[in-house]
Amino acid sequence: MPMYGRACSLYPRTIEMIDQLDLSDELNQVGIIGRGSVTFTGEGERVTARSINAIFSQMGRTFLDYVLNIRLKYSEDLIRKAYLRVGDKVKVKWEIRDIEQDVGNSDGYKVLSKIGAADTDETQYIRRQVLSLLKHLVGADGDSSAVRNLTEITLKVENSVYHWCRIDGVIETDMPDSELGFGSIESSTHGQVLWVNLDHGRSRIDFALNTELYENIRQSVADRYIVDDCIILAGDACHLHSSGAAQGMNTGTHDAVNLAWKLGGILRGWYRPKILSTYEDERRPAAQHLIKVDKDFSSLISGDIPAGYEGSSLSAVDLHAQVFEENIQFTIGLGVHYDGDSLFNRAAKAGSVTVGWRALDALLYSPGSKTPARLQQLTPNHSSYWIVVFAGEPISTKQKLCDFRIYFDSENSIFRRAPSESIGTLTIIRGVKNQGDAALGVPSFGKFYYDIDGSAHGRFGMSADAGGIAVVRPDEILAFATRLDQGRDLHEYFAGILQLGS
Repeated sequence: MPMYGRACSLYPRTIEMIDQLDLSDELNQVGIIGRGSVTFTGEGERVTARSINAIFSQMGRTFLDYVLNIRLKYSEDLIRKAYLRVGDKVKVKWEIRDIEQDVGNSDGYKVLSKIGAADTDETQYIRRQVLSLLKHLVGADGDSSAVRNLTEITLKVENSVYHWCRIDGVIETDMPDSELGFGSIESSTHGQVLWVNLDHGRSRIDFALNTELYENIRQSVADRYIVDDCIILAGDACHLHSSGAAQGMNTGTHDAVNLAWKLGGILRGWYRPKILSTYEDERRPAAQHLIKVDKDFSSLISGDIPAGYEGSSLSAVDLHAQVFEENIQFTIGLGVHYDGDSLFNRAAKAGSVTVGWRALDALLYSPGSKTPARLQQLTPNHSSYWIVVFAGEPISTKQKLCDFRIYFDSENSIFRRAPSESIGTLTIIRGVKNQGDAALGVPSFGKFYYDIDGSAHGRFGMSADAGGIAVVRPDEILAFATRLDQGRDLHEYFAGILQLGS
């Protein structure tokens, strides 16, 4: 009998990520779109300003302003099918049984993995050669990770005193507005009782319990995510937490996307091998923050006051509403960010943007079209960077555009020396013109799109008179920005990241 995880809710930032991978529509076709919630007190009084309902009021910075509820058995199946479509193979119901490392092997191999069928004695040895004489095994094999255990990575687990029950099924209820997507009841005996609409006509009920039918809440972060630059942990294999904030699939997706573009670029020969370490540098602090928040949520959902709040005059219900609201941006992913002074994220020299944070989305128009396209759709995640040229109003920026074009075409330009396909370009013109290149006065940098109302320029803090250049990472994190006539700053930014040609 196949076993599946319990994760079922995807928040806006995660949906943005899978949308860049061209997967969101397939998952949306199966799951339930939630844009609202209903909450009742233990006395049956309806309240609207707290619990899950509060998150929907803070989704204004994304066009994907909903929560997608889809059980893991269905999301896994859709992702697996997409993986097979690109020509890779998947072994179902196989497990890692042994790992050997040979970091000094002269043929470039670092890892020898022994896998076995879960229900037979059949075994195979897997050796995979990768570029740059690197070898990687990614352990995204859940909270009982064999990869983690076989490589002796420490995961010191803290078991809480709380037990939660979860039931999925076809459930009858007379709770008003139970079809909104989410519901909750503030119970004095079972904590925050959660109701979730699921795919295929199913629903889920979560509540605190003290019998044999429960989820034993465990919380921990692995002491390291990478061993010898070749064995890597992701998802539940490197962090454990409750389902209180529905972070399982979301945090795991953030891990996967952060790792995949870096590792994918290394394997293609685009990026320097040293960038792999930044996966742990960025994702482990995010997991540590999640565990801290999760400990508070676990206590409050179960009806107790967590450590650090003993002096609060609020009840567990009211304190839960306060702590939940304080952490909404992190919970829905739009507030997840990385160090603004690092190998990838450099202080911006133009615009009014904050590097290390998600690049804001915007509506743009292709020539002749009355139907807008989202900037994030125009910059898909193929492990390559995006240089977004904000041309401003060309009447005012024409000389700056000419200066950038001269740099762009020069022999020492980053666009000439970077590995093929490692950098994509896109030009955004303020307003609407009869013909883009004619208006720019130079050939556009990649395809051009119109920012009819100036909102795209405004979101990045680029004025119509000055324009600017934004460097966006493959995972849609804003990495750097500079003036339109300072294209040479791009060389300084990429010098430590890309494998540059001579």
